[in-house]
Amino acid sequence: MNKTTIVTDQMKYDYSVRIAFNLYMEKLLTESEYKEILSRLKQQYNITFITSESNEIVEN
Repeated sequence: MNKTTIVTDQMKYDYSVRIAFNLYMEKLLTESEYKEILSRLKQQYNITFITSESNEIVEN
């Protein structure tokens, strides 16, 4: 029996955000670049709300 792997847009988004966050934490991305990447990923994967743990930077 063949296994079928299901990958959703939310899963792709979560993975991409995790990579961007790691690059930001390693100081390879600026805060503005990181926010721009998050914005574009939300548009690309049609993410309107986040159900998983978020790595977004919250301004005070």
